[in-house]
Amino acid sequence: MKFRIFPIAAAALLGIGLAACNDDSNTDFPPKPEQDIAAAPKVVSTLPEADVMNASTTSVITIEYDRPIYLTPITTVSVNGVFIDEGVTVEGDRRLLIPYQTMPNTRYTVQVSNPTVRDENYNFSPTFAYSFTTKGLNVLDPEMFDPAAAPVNTAATAQTVKLYQVLKENFGSRVISGAVAGGCHDIRMANVMAGMSGGKFPVINCFDFMEHYQSAPVNPKGWSTANYLDATVDRDWMAKGGIVSYQWHWFVPQGEGSKDDFSKYAFYCNGAGSTNTSFSVVNALTEGTWERAIIDRDIDAIASYLLNLQAEGIPVLWRPLHEAAGNTNLYDGGKAWFWWGNDGAEAFKQLWVYLYDRLKAKGVNNLLWVWTSCGNDPEWYPGDEYVDVVGLDYYENDPEKYHLSLADKMGFLLTITNHKIFALSEAGALPSPEAMAEGGDMWAYSIPWNGKYTTDPSINSPSFFREFLSHELVLSRDEMTPIK
Repeated sequence: MKFRIFPIAAAALLGIGLAACNDDSNTDFPPKPEQDIAAAPKVVSTLPEADVMNASTTSVITIEYDRPIYLTPITTVSVNGVFIDEGVTVEGDRRLLIPYQTMPNTRYTVQVSNPTVRDENYNFSPTFAYSFTTKGLNVLDPEMFDPAAAPVNTAATAQTVKLYQVLKENFGSRVISGAVAGGCHDIRMANVMAGMSGGKFPVINCFDFMEHYQSAPVNPKGWSTANYLDATVDRDWMAKGGIVSYQWHWFVPQGEGSKDDFSKYAFYCNGAGSTNTSFSVVNALTEGTWERAIIDRDIDAIASYLLNLQAEGIPVLWRPLHEAAGNTNLYDGGKAWFWWGNDGAEAFKQLWVYLYDRLKAKGVNNLLWVWTSCGNDPEWYPGDEYVDVVGLDYYENDPEKYHLSLADKMGFLLTITNHKIFALSEAGALPSPEAMAEGGDMWAYSIPWNGKYTTDPSINSPSFFREFLSHELVLSRDEMTPIK
């Protein structure tokens, strides 16, 4: 066992040692009439530097002295009050190396207490302490980047406000992990990730209202496998520290003639899927049309599901109408692949506002609104007053670029708005924590798509997930406090 001796006690023991020891066996405390404090080793530099406010994160703190130094058996070194029991060494005869992994955006105080360091004449360096602050990892200029202080919905529930603060406080320093449901209302992919990582679960689980048209109250027969009015899985996930998210692959009739035939619904358009719809956003925004009746029916059904969650005290990361631009801006002749983008950016933005206003009018106040970018679509942004989080959906097709930084993509989002939290809302191969830290794109959260993007080891391998969910820059569910 290693006993700690603080400076006063150490001085007393030193006096006893000087009086009692008359042989040369005690090489660290030989007889000496007095200590020459003026001649003791003095600190000439530190790394990170003293009082710096934007220090880079490091795994080793260095303190350099003005002459060769030696460690005594009594090494009392602490960082933020935590004693470093092992690994303190001297390098190059003058540099004291303290192993300690610092975190971003954190204030640190380092103390080396007397009698840890001495010179060859047994002059003991007095206690030395200094402080520094590490910078956040995102390369976003704080003078031009100012995320909103609160959700856009001023009537947001207390739990929703707390969820927003969790995202905001961690954004730029630690990435919140996530998973997408294997189906619509399950945690299968989260279980897969936990199995790969030795039991560490991701924080966010993103469910999907995709089967709303198969469910009551839209479909009287209610033949969906997902019971959206049963909040058991949502409640259990949140109670364990998880965050609940919902997206919505919004199925609508393929045409007016199929509005009552639920076997002929689709969300793809322009031949993007095996089944497609010609559903018009412009018509849906026009009173008196059959399309308006459909979207009102569907939004009200979704409102009932969300109000059920709200009654349970469950806030939701709400991600509707995603990837609206599709291929529109990717190449000449590009088109939307989902119907909600098929009539262009202006119609899409009007639909977003309509959805926002109708849900709010229904009393749904447990949502943080996530708008999803395709990475090239600034004209599709609904506006700061209707969005809490700007998400990026990104898939890398070149395996040699898997797990690399996406700093250029975050830079693009900054050209759209400088008042929102940025998230990697859907991805294939996830950027590694090291790549994000180096590139400066520490996303608020990072979520792999389901299916092969979670299970195929050639994309995100078990070893990758194990390292990712265990990394100090990534939050897993066991590190979270349930939101109440």
